[in-house]
Amino acid sequence: IYYASEAKQYMGDVAVATLIAALVLRYRATGHGLHKLGAFAVVAIWFSSITPIVAVPAFISMFSHHLRNRGGKLSIRDPLILWCALWCITFLFYYTIAVHGHPATPHLLRFWIAAGGLPAEPMSPDALLRYLHDRGYMVFNRLLPFGTMNGYLLMVLVGLGAFNCLRSGRSMLLILFALPVGIHALLSILHLYPFDTRLILYLAPTFILLATLGVEQCLLHVRHTWNERAQRALAISAPLILGSLFLRGEFPMDRQELRACLDHVAAHASAGDRIYVDTGASAILGYYSRIHAYDTNAFVDLGDEPSTADQRLHDAVDMHGPIWFLFTDLRAVDTRAVISHWDSLGYQRDMEYHASGAHAYRYLIP
Repeated sequence: IYYASEAKQYMGDVAVATLIAALVLRYRATGHGLHKLGAFAVVAIWFSSITPIVAVPAFISMFSHHLRNRGGKLSIRDPLILWCALWCITFLFYYTIAVHGHPATPHLLRFWIAAGGLPAEPMSPDALLRYLHDRGYMVFNRLLPFGTMNGYLLMVLVGLGAFNCLRSGRSMLLILFALPVGIHALLSILHLYPFDTRLILYLAPTFILLATLGVEQCLLHVRHTWNERAQRALAISAPLILGSLFLRGEFPMDRQELRACLDHVAAHASAGDRIYVDTGASAILGYYSRIHAYDTNAFVDLGDEPSTADQRLHDAVDMHGPIWFLFTDLRAVDTRAVISHWDSLGYQRDMEYHASGAHAYRYLIP
C-alpha cells in the first residue's frame, strides 16, 4: 500500500479493487448500494486497467446472491442486469478506443516476456508450469516479502482459507477474492495483461484475507480437538512464534526515502553545487524530479559499474567547493567505499543527512 501510494496508477488499482469489494460485501449484508457499485464499476474503467479483473468476479458474486434469494429467477429488467449491460458496453468502448491496436503493444509484449510477466511459450505444458511456479514464488516472496519459509507457510494458510470458504458456505468470498487471481493469471497466459509484482499490488489484501481465513480454520480445529489448557497455551505462544518468524524474514521491507534527502539538499545547496547520485538513486531521482520539479541540472549520475572509488569519482577530482553525494541502500557497499575513500583523502565532511534507506553527504573540497 505504501509503495502504491507513491505511484499513481498502482494507487488507483488498490483503491478500485478495495472499494468494489467493500461495496459488494455491503450490498450482500444490507441489500443497499447496488447503484453505487454499478456506477463506480462503470466509471473506474477509465481510471484503472485492473477494473475488469475485479468487476467481473464482483458481478458474478452479485448474480449468485440474487439467484439464491429469488429462487433462481432473474428479470431482464433487474437493475443488476442493466448495470452489467452498461458496464459491458462501456468496457467495449474503452477497449476499442484505448487498447485495441495500440502502437506500443509489440514493444510491451517483448518487454514483459523478457521480464517474466508473460510466459514465453504459453502452449508448452512444461514452460507453462514453470511460469505458474515462478509467479507463485513471486507472490509469496516479493508481493508478500516474509522470506522463503514463511512464504510456504502463507501459501498453506491461503489454501486453508479457500477450504474454509467452501466448508462454511462462504463461496461468495472465494469468488470475490480468489477469482481475480485466476482471471489475471489467465490473461497473462493469453498475453493480454502481465502478471508482475507492481501490477498485482491490488491482490495483496486478497492473499492476506485468505490467509486470515486459513488461521480461522486452524483455530476452529484447535477449538474442537484441544483441551482448554492447551488452547490457552497456544493463544499465548502462537502470536509470539508467528511474529518472530515473520519479522525475522524480510518484512517490513526497508524503505528508500530518497525524497527526504532531496528535500534536504534542495534546502541547503547553493547555486553551482554539484550533486553526485549513485546508480541506485538515479532512477528514483528521475521519478521525483518529474513530480516535484527538482533542478536536475545540478545532478550528476556516477555511472553503473565502477571498479574503484577513484574511478567512480574521476570527474569530481578537480572540483573545489561544496560537493554533495546521494546514495540509497541499494548499493550500501559502494556507499561505504566512496565515503571511506573521501574521508581518507582528508576532505571535510561538513554536513550529512540520513533517511530510511537513503543518505546525503556534503564535502568541502579546498
